[in-house]
Amino acid sequence: MTIENARVLQEQLANEAIAHLQENGSKELADDCVRSIAVVGKAWGIPADETAHWQARAQQEQTRHVGDAGPRETMGTRHHAPDMFTRVMQFVWDMFETALDLGDDAARYRLFDTAHVLAAVYLPPDWLGSKPIVS
Repeated sequence: MTIENARVLQEQLANEAIAHLQENGSKELADDCVRSIAVVGKAWGIPADETAHWQARAQQEQTRHVGDAGPRETMGTRHHAPDMFTRVMQFVWDMFETALDLGDDAARYRLFDTAHVLAAVYLPPDWLGSKPIVS
């Protein structure tokens, strides 16, 4: 993984935070994604202003949702195309790869936990098998 891939990873995390807020009001997962943006920035030496940009983008969406009664209605259920599974697996892999390079256990577990939740949201159980990603 390169610093450019890490920048893309930060953007993906910000987009995931926004998507989960818009689709199902999942503030907890959005918060995990925002915190993970900081961990990725620290791990790869991304300048603080770039990291803050992605965090602010996701947090602005959270601010817009304050006071909402619940999830927003969407145009139907999310369809998972096979190419999306590959993209999600790469996203999760990048998070795990970054976590392995961290010297801070708390930061490592932050990325592991967020990657696990995102994989559980996007990847169908039959695609992953019946075993959990982490025990």
